[in-house]
Amino acid sequence: IFHKAFFPDSTDEIIEVDSTTKARDFCHRVAARLGLLSIDGFSLFVKLGSKVISVPDTEFFFDFLRQLLEWMRPKNPTIFTLPYQVLFMKKLWINTVPGEDRVADLVFHYPQV
Repeated sequence: IFHKAFFPDSTDEIIEVDSTTKARDFCHRVAARLGLLSIDGFSLFVKLGSKVISVPDTEFFFDFLRQLLEWMRPKNPTIFTLPYQVLFMKKLWINTVPGEDRVADLVFHYPQV
């Protein structure tokens, strides 16, 4: 299954995931695709409307997504669709040294949109 991940610089990438993919695995795949030196401080987030919710690293990605969508579902929907986006962003700004990882600087630390 391929899932789109969005970044702070308004770009996105398609990442392969499966039913056993945990959020941390998803982060590693994004980092490998982008060529990041480290995923220290990065995390996945799900954006639903105006809400942005952090995905715990140890949760299975699709299980968390299903539970989140169930939680957001109205009580008596006839047809229910809730568009969402998966965001890959810096969660913690510890151990961030400007200039150490050029890709991280351009895409995450100082995006020019």
